[in-house]
Amino acid sequence: MGAIDAGWRAVWRSLHVIVMSLAACSASHAQPIIDPVETRAALFAHALRDYERQHFDAAFRALSGLADQGHAEAARIALLMSAHGPRLYGLRFAVDEPQRERWLQVALSGVGDRGLASMR
Repeated sequence: MGAIDAGWRAVWRSLHVIVMSLAACSASHAQPIIDPVETRAALFAHALRDYERQHFDAAFRALSGLADQGHAEAARIALLMSAHGPRLYGLRFAVDEPQRERWLQVALSGVGDRGLASMR
């Protein structure tokens, strides 16, 4: 039995060395840092592509998500889509009043003195 136990101990030591080496290698490779601003910009660009391709449901979902995260331009477009959906798109985009008010505040934070009446 002693030879078997010694053999297993050697196997375990070897596995331990391998695992520790792999852990050290993976720790030494820096993970890419994800820039939230770049990510939001990419999501916004994708939403605009969906809009241009007349995939209005997908565009609205993306824009509303960005509006919920504080993206002013996405909030402005989502508000306009919800206000004019049936006439312009033949779709109704559901937005409850508290969400609409949050989006309006977000949109106003990035608008300045531009035409605000169309968003109210």
